[in-house]
Amino acid sequence: MSMTIKNNELRREHESSFVSKEVSRSDFPPNFVFGVATSAFQIEGAWKEGGKGESIWDAFSHTAGKILDGSNADVAADHYHRYKEDIDLIAKLGFSSYRFSISWSRIFPDGLGTKINDEGITYYNNVINALLEKGIQPYVTLYHWDLPLYLHESMGGWPNKQIVKYFQIYAETCFANFGDRVKNWITINEPLQIMVLGYVRGIFAPGRREHSPTEPYLVAHHQILAHAAAVSIYKNKYKAFSYPQGPKFLGSVTLVNPLSKGSCIRYIMETIPRLCCERLGDRLPKFSQEEKELLWNSLDFVGLNHYTSRFIAHVVTSKPEESDFYKTQQMERIAEWEGGEVIGKKAASNFLYVVPWGMRKVLNYIKQRYENPPVYVLENGMDDQDDGTSPLHQMLDDKMRVGYFKEYLAAVSLAIKDGADVRGYFAWSLLDNFEWDEGYNKRFGLIYVDYKNGLTRHPKSSALWFSQFLKGHKGMNGNEDDFPPNFVFGVATSAYQIEGACKEGGRGASIWDAFSHTEGKICDGSNGDIAVDHYHRYKEDIDLIAKLGFDSYRFSISWSRIFPDGLGTKINDEGITYYNNVINALLEKGIQPYVTLYHWDLPLHLQESMGGWLNKQIVKYFQIYAETCFASFGDRVKNWITINEPLQTAVNGHDTGVFAPGRCEQTSTEPYLAAHHQILAHAAAVSVYKNKYKDKQGGQIGFVVDCEWAEACSDKIEDKNAVARRIDFQLGWFLDPLYYGDYPKVMREKLGDQLPNFSQEEKELLRNTIDFVGINHYTSRQASSWLYVVPWGIRRLLNYIMQRYNNPPIYVTENGMDDEDNDTSPLHEMLDDKLRVGYFKGYLAAVSQAIKDGADVRGYFAWSLLDNFEWAQGYTKRFGLVYVDYKNGLSRHPKSSALWFLRFLKDRKGINGKEE
Repeated sequence: MSMTIKNNELRREHESSFVSKEVSRSDFPPNFVFGVATSAFQIEGAWKEGGKGESIWDAFSHTAGKILDGSNADVAADHYHRYKEDIDLIAKLGFSSYRFSISWSRIFPDGLGTKINDEGITYYNNVINALLEKGIQPYVTLYHWDLPLYLHESMGGWPNKQIVKYFQIYAETCFANFGDRVKNWITINEPLQIMVLGYVRGIFAPGRREHSPTEPYLVAHHQILAHAAAVSIYKNKYKAFSYPQGPKFLGSVTLVNPLSKGSCIRYIMETIPRLCCERLGDRLPKFSQEEKELLWNSLDFVGLNHYTSRFIAHVVTSKPEESDFYKTQQMERIAEWEGGEVIGKKAASNFLYVVPWGMRKVLNYIKQRYENPPVYVLENGMDDQDDGTSPLHQMLDDKMRVGYFKEYLAAVSLAIKDGADVRGYFAWSLLDNFEWDEGYNKRFGLIYVDYKNGLTRHPKSSALWFSQFLKGHKGMNGNEDDFPPNFVFGVATSAYQIEGACKEGGRGASIWDAFSHTEGKICDGSNGDIAVDHYHRYKEDIDLIAKLGFDSYRFSISWSRIFPDGLGTKINDEGITYYNNVINALLEKGIQPYVTLYHWDLPLHLQESMGGWLNKQIVKYFQIYAETCFASFGDRVKNWITINEPLQTAVNGHDTGVFAPGRCEQTSTEPYLAAHHQILAHAAAVSVYKNKYKDKQGGQIGFVVDCEWAEACSDKIEDKNAVARRIDFQLGWFLDPLYYGDYPKVMREKLGDQLPNFSQEEKELLRNTIDFVGINHYTSRQASSWLYVVPWGIRRLLNYIMQRYNNPPIYVTENGMDDEDNDTSPLHEMLDDKLRVGYFKGYLAAVSQAIKDGADVRGYFAWSLLDNFEWAQGYTKRFGLVYVDYKNGLSRHPKSSALWFLRFLKDRKGINGKEE
């Protein structure tokens, strides 16, 4: 039988077994363990901190020519300092368990066990406690290849039998210090790789290459004995007290399948298989009778690391360059053969092909060969290449890895149905990390680590798929268009657009009062002096919100209605009373207020006296104003937004000049200064809120950015890079400083000195200054003019934010579309806004899908409650759910879209385009 035919048969067998549906959480037993895995040397870093001694991998990675990209793990992914952040990620993704390794040289710097390093004990205690606080069970590996360097240099490391004693001392120290909380121990990870790659091929630490024909087998022999010694002391002194599961010996297994009858070699973890004895003779060490007794049943379960599979062919004559280890086996591993046929899709590493049927077969082999022991799949995953040129959003969209996990999990599920006692599965790896001799060229992580930008973490699509899988969803392409029970639905407005009463109630003038009264600035020559008279009709409008069934209302406070000159020297009590009345009226109707502090209407005095947002002094005045609002309204307002769409203030207000204050062509730095000071004003407001009000009032505070989704118009790399720049110049401009302390790298590169710098103190103030991200989204573009209906764009945008900013809570704070004000159309035609109904159906369905993708979207606000003053467009554009008749006393008339929302909110149905 040819390899092609055999491969196709095996593939079809696997696929047909799971053709009925996509794998889901329900395909596994209720108590099945799902986790992620890492190892100390690959992620911790801090190689000379906390009293840690050097390991053989420290020395090896610092030796020229040993690591492909010349790197080392001195910092790695800095998990040592960022373990809390990483554990938060594990919890957010929904994993119940975390497998990590302890660094032997962080417990005993020289490995000898003579003096414990207390800092190392404290560190791992902190990690374990942090996991348990999040409800995550630790699975702890004692040895994952990072032997203390002193043990290697002073006694030869694993070839010396003395190492068994030192490993036992180290293991007991871990059991004694951590075993009251750690219930699952792994003694040694992949002894085969240590033996072959470390002592046959020499491409792993300690880098020895066949110094003697017996050395690799001694290394394996002593690891087996070290395992048994550790298990012995665990069972005799610790296990019976409270520990349900003791150490296991972890073997690396690759399934091999016969090409033809009689030519199969199966090499899976065994102590001394008969075939090994026959082929190796005296090269293979012998166990004493006492050691054999110690070894028998020295594990509670089998740990399996499995990545790929191969066909195997018997060979009579080995290649001359092959090592003695491989010649002895008389076999050839085959993944590709003539005609371009392959065993499966190839990942980035040369060894790794996607062959999910192999997982099922290896689990069944273990079941049959070893009387069906409990098995945990402790590593399974695939890598992709870090080419250093792909934009972030492409690196996060790891579709092939999603497919890999789906197929391999399906195979595990089938093995369980075959009767294999598989009890858990750990994806490799939580983070991109130092991938041994490959350095940072290969990425196995569910979480992308940005090595060039502060090691920031970004969940990939595979992480988000796992999040949904673990919740019980069937994947990222579900068909149910519903929302969580506590999801917020609201409508939104802004003060200048609806209030009017520009000279009533002690209000001072704003920049929009001056701008709209300047000839030629507003399309229809109008202004917001009266707007839709919400100031006098707020009760009527709140009644409308309640009747339509919305549970929340987002509105803005007019800064110049609180402080007429903006300076904060004298509060306008009438303004305080007015907003108190609005808030109280909302709460009486059961409607939650979401309050925006700044929606573009800067007090005119601040603009005229000091240049407005171009002067850093404005940060202080904004903080005073914000604190006044917190103090006056925060006992009832639990949701605050500092600044709305700073991009529009910066660009349209200080570059194109089409918005107030109407500045254009002054200096090339103005837009960036205006943006910079808005970001600092936000941080200043949040600082005072968190320090003085948040704990007492129990609220949250966010920041609203607007962003069109951008899609490349071709597959050309320059177009894809243009998309990445576009998004960074919209979204990254404002969110990167709040999450990462600085502007996007591409902005720094393109703008140079035009872009202001944050001081170190400001960077610290900025980080994590939002409880949620507010997103105003209307449309998406390839190359179009404003505004097109592109609902899939909001799903992509929400997924992008989820991945780029570690899945923050998100509220869609504005979403809607306009129609033209037509003086000639009768009222009933203006109310029949079918296009808007379709818009909301499409966009809400896309938001629902983003939630199923894993995005933490918590609310949606339709823009807008009322037709209103639409900035430079005056009253020529209508965004409202409610029609305002400007010619007949500003009377309100709900449109079809308002009535559609009424029905939708009653039963949360109707977003699939079905007839109402």
